[in-house]
Amino acid sequence: MSSVKHNVTLNYGFEFISNLNFTQAIWVSYLAFKGLTLVEIGLCESVFHITSLFFEVPTGLIADRFGRKLSRNLAVLSRIIYLVLLLNVNNLFFAMFSFVFAALSYNLDSGADSAFVYDSMVETGNEAHFAKVQGYREVVFQTASTVGIMIGGILADVSYSLAISAAVGTFVLGFIISLFFKEPKAHESVEIVTLKSLTKTAYSTLRKQPMLAGLMLYGALFSSVAATFFMYLGTYLRGHGYSLTTISLWYIFNTIGSIIAALFVGRLIKRFDLKLVLYSSIVLAITYFFLPILPWGFIAFFFMGGMESMIYVGITFHINRQISSDVRATILSVNSMAYSVIMIFLFPIFGIIGDIYGMELAFMLSAISMGIFVFVFGFWQAYEPLTGQRFFDIMKQK
Repeated sequence: MSSVKHNVTLNYGFEFISNLNFTQAIWVSYLAFKGLTLVEIGLCESVFHITSLFFEVPTGLIADRFGRKLSRNLAVLSRIIYLVLLLNVNNLFFAMFSFVFAALSYNLDSGADSAFVYDSMVETGNEAHFAKVQGYREVVFQTASTVGIMIGGILADVSYSLAISAAVGTFVLGFIISLFFKEPKAHESVEIVTLKSLTKTAYSTLRKQPMLAGLMLYGALFSSVAATFFMYLGTYLRGHGYSLTTISLWYIFNTIGSIIAALFVGRLIKRFDLKLVLYSSIVLAITYFFLPILPWGFIAFFFMGGMESMIYVGITFHINRQISSDVRATILSVNSMAYSVIMIFLFPIFGIIGDIYGMELAFMLSAISMGIFVFVFGFWQAYEPLTGQRFFDIMKQK
């Protein structure tokens, strides 16, 4: 019988299997193969994020009220349903319906995953090492993504259906592993609350810490642009004659950058704290300009993966140390909601520009916009405090 002290170790295996996603780099090109336009593919992604927007807090409630373990079990089941539906897509409506389950899977695990690990470490007295564990989790996630992308590309070159069916099989195994988790007492001792009171508590927490809310929006902006580039890149390369196997090598190069960054992020956070997020976002904005330049864009893709990992770990570490256990999963879900709001509009707009004017222009306009944002934000931080204190000038907590 497993105990809470085995949760972190068991979680590494679970997250490796559950992130061994053979469809990660091919789903956009798969839907294009099924006859959907870039605009319609963008609408599918919008459905994903609209669903996320409405279900982030309710699914956070499931984790806070009924357990992180149950929430993660349901997340894997939802992902399996999504893939089965995706396998049988034959029109836009069916595709959008499948993405509802993809969103539920994402909602049920986002927030619950970090909260599950953090609460397990609190119970064993190891929460001081959370940033280090987050870095290791990034390594596991990126390694699984690397393997999944490579195998997925090879399988998809044979048949898209083969790649999707194989993904279903791996997620079934992930579900079996998740059944062995032990619910942390840090959650079990929490008072049962209603959705209304829990949402009120989340709102109160963010209102008392406006910089925390601002940090969520800042990270969401960069994550959404990076995700849009990541997901449309496969179709862009496909249009330039690259095979799915070759495209998978590009994505592997991206995950290698993420793995290298994850190995050092814990040490860098200790030195730079939240300023690491600012520095990483500057480099990330620069990579956006060079990504669509072929064939050298794979170098920019490498750095994009590394900087995105540093931003993610830096922000989640700060959020976790600023909030209490009883609302941790919900606050982390609110963090995901900010990302969803931006993606609802960004992804289809990118698709519209790509359909009408070409994907090169869509990439460049996005890069220019982020470059202007970083310049203006950096200038603001240099000369004007935010909420009485510069956004990233926050003292480390002992």
